[in-house]
Amino acid sequence: MKEIEFNEKYNFSGDYKNVIDNVRDNLMRMNFKIAGETKISEGYSFHAKRGSQVKLRLLGGALISRNSLPIKLNLKIMKDKSVFLEVSSDVGFGSSFGMKDRLKLTMMEVGESVRDILKSK
Repeated sequence: MKEIEFNEKYNFSGDYKNVIDNVRDNLMRMNFKIAGETKISEGYSFHAKRGSQVKLRLLGGALISRNSLPIKLNLKIMKDKSVFLEVSSDVGFGSSFGMKDRLKLTMMEVGESVRDILKSK
């Protein structure tokens, strides 16, 4: 199965380290679990996940809330004040048939939330 993806590039103003802390805090408020944080030469990288494959498989995509749909994100916050965001489905094996629209909408909302976080600081 091909993953569903949402990719965006944003810019921010303000202190680079404050933006990292603010993004981390807000991702956790959005029920993301930080799966990894890495300092890279150009900046900082986050890997996070939200949702439950188990709940999806037991209840089906139509019956669980959109916040429970399994998605993952990769976020790079660069020292040049740019941010690269990749949000993708984390359905794993099997099919996302019947859930594509819900997944796309959820991923777009996550992207908009990250953009709003960056605008707030």
